[in-house]
Amino acid sequence: MPQPLDNVLAVAQANMHLSLKLAETWRESGQKLMELGGRGVSEIADEARLALTKVSADKGGMPPASVTGHWQDVIAEAETVRIVTAQQIDAALQDWQESLSAAMSIEPGVSFETFVKPWLAMAKATTDLPTKAPQAKK
Repeated sequence: MPQPLDNVLAVAQANMHLSLKLAETWRESGQKLMELGGRGVSEIADEARLALTKVSADKGGMPPASVTGHWQDVIAEAETVRIVTAQQIDAALQDWQESLSAAMSIEPGVSFETFVKPWLAMAKATTDLPTKAPQAKK
């Protein structure tokens, strides 16, 4: 039977692992979105320069209708990054829940709530304390 300190350390380790995994996932996602944004702006700027060059070559003609293919590609890639990030976060949360379940299983069939019941009772007791100091009688 694991000792309470072992359980506390396992919970702390699970929480730290979750924090690190989330931070890494968000860093990678942000980096991909920044690269995507830079590339998208560059491609769209090139397209705009080409359209302006054609207009000046045509001497005042109407600019051609903008091709929105680049915007659609950027939006589709950003959506892909969002979906992959959500999947990675979900996997990290599932790993965290499994780690907590393993840390909290003192005996087969004992639930997480049973393990933390004393702490929940203490927390409730501290919230039931009066919020105002009693006033002195005059």
